[in-house]
Amino acid sequence: LDAGSLLLNAFPKGCADTHITLLPEFNVPAGKMEEFKAGFPKFYAATKNGPGAAGGLYYGFGVAGDSAYCREGYTSADAALLHGKDIKDIIEEPMKAVGPGNFKLNVVGPAAELEKLKPSLAPRGAIFWELDANAFWM
Repeated sequence: LDAGSLLLNAFPKGCADTHITLLPEFNVPAGKMEEFKAGFPKFYAATKNGPGAAGGLYYGFGVAGDSAYCREGYTSADAALLHGKDIKDIIEEPMKAVGPGNFKLNVVGPAAELEKLKPSLAPRGAIFWELDANAFWM
């Protein structure tokens, strides 16, 4: 992950894992990665300073070749949706930069929480992964 990555709140310990993970992946056109990465600070600022930060656990970008992903964790679907409002005004810029078909969104969490996210994220092509009921924090 890059140097701007955030730990927004302390991780739970020794209990069931019920958090939501969002993993947006962007396939960046050749030669455009530096331009794409230049937008990271806007996302960090919006994430750290927005109402969604209260329910955030972690947030950071990683890059491999022409792919960039954002690793995001939230205490609940409601917190993830608040974060969506935090970045609403800036998300379209990177989406336009990568173009149609070059974005993938994986969402991991308990089934009940995923159901809350489907109305907002399914239209963006999200793939929903149900977290195993025995998952836990160490």
